[in-house]
Amino acid sequence: MNPLLVQNVTVVDGTRRAPFAGGILAADGRIAEVDPGLTPPPGCEVLDGGGGFVAAGLVDAHAHIQSTRVDGGASATWHAEEPPGLVALRAAWKLMGLLRLGVTAVRNCGSYQHLDLAVREAERLELLDFSRVFAAGSVLTVPGGHLHKTGRPVTDTADFKKAIHEEVEAGVDFIKVAVSEGMTRPGAAFTVEELRPAVDEAHSLGKKVAAHAETVESMEVAIKAGVDSIEHGSWLNRDIAGMMADAGTFFVPTFNRLRVRYDVNGGWRFPEATRTNAAKAYPIFVDALHVALDRGVPIALGTDGYGTVLDEVTALASVGLTAEQLLTAGTLRASQVLDVTDDFGTLEPGKAADFVVLADNPLQNAEAWRSPRHVVKRGRRVPTEDGVAPRVANYLWSVLPGWQAA
Repeated sequence: MNPLLVQNVTVVDGTRRAPFAGGILAADGRIAEVDPGLTPPPGCEVLDGGGGFVAAGLVDAHAHIQSTRVDGGASATWHAEEPPGLVALRAAWKLMGLLRLGVTAVRNCGSYQHLDLAVREAERLELLDFSRVFAAGSVLTVPGGHLHKTGRPVTDTADFKKAIHEEVEAGVDFIKVAVSEGMTRPGAAFTVEELRPAVDEAHSLGKKVAAHAETVESMEVAIKAGVDSIEHGSWLNRDIAGMMADAGTFFVPTFNRLRVRYDVNGGWRFPEATRTNAAKAYPIFVDALHVALDRGVPIALGTDGYGTVLDEVTALASVGLTAEQLLTAGTLRASQVLDVTDDFGTLEPGKAADFVVLADNPLQNAEAWRSPRHVVKRGRRVPTEDGVAPRVANYLWSVLPGWQAA
């Protein structure tokens, strides 16, 4: 593979270094140099950035590549009744489109029958070119609990630890635990005493733990048990934001998910109980989200399948998050929640050559992410002229009534 030099760009490297005019050289899938005035080495492919801005590729830190939202977004199907090969192809096709939109990686928060591990390996073997996948495998839950039909229910501490060991042996990148039901169901699925030994076990095996936690009670349990990230947190309040700050817990708010449930005019169809609860939670959540940011809670961008990361950026910008906060949330914070900062999150020599060239400055304009001129993954330019991304967009618009407006 020939080296690739992207020049005539302003480099936004995601560190504290000020943006600078220059270029970025990729070789053997890694960033070799990031500097002004780079000279192309022999045999190098040169890509003119047209005076744009180069930044690290976006990461969807809460995806479900196997599922599709149905019933106007009100529910999702995991395609469990279909042949696994067909479902894997569905996931790969979706990921191809996301890559061409500048989403170079996804953190997949649970799949059925370890499909996300299979798709991850297909990308690593370069059988197809799509967004990188970091896989959670099976969601660990309680019998009859959230995602119990597609996840793995556990009955006691010993079973919990056994499940974690088997997931790790299967090759998962992190552990996903459902500590609550949906946003309309109160309470927590586990106690601190039940969850903490499982979290400790996962940590002893070198794996982070992501907690699906919608309610105040479930977030309290998860934080006290030492999980690494809270996912969704629909009933977030100031007290929980403070607890996350004190514990150093990451937050993946999947905010567009809450916003479309709250927005009765967005075209999404949800049960009345969901809309009523979303209307109650929304203003408290927005207030607490800013408290969390002020307190230093690290926040990563995730979608849960409600549109793309680009929609999550738009939704969070609409409630006052700055373009710089959103860039950090979509790149560096996502790499931190996955514990892969040696390879991803910023544009520095030695890291994976996954980046996008944008027409506008993402530090000043959050909507700049919607106009990628070029996408590069593993040091290779991703073809964008094949129409995959528009077809994926059209598909999403057809199944999700509010997606285009979002």
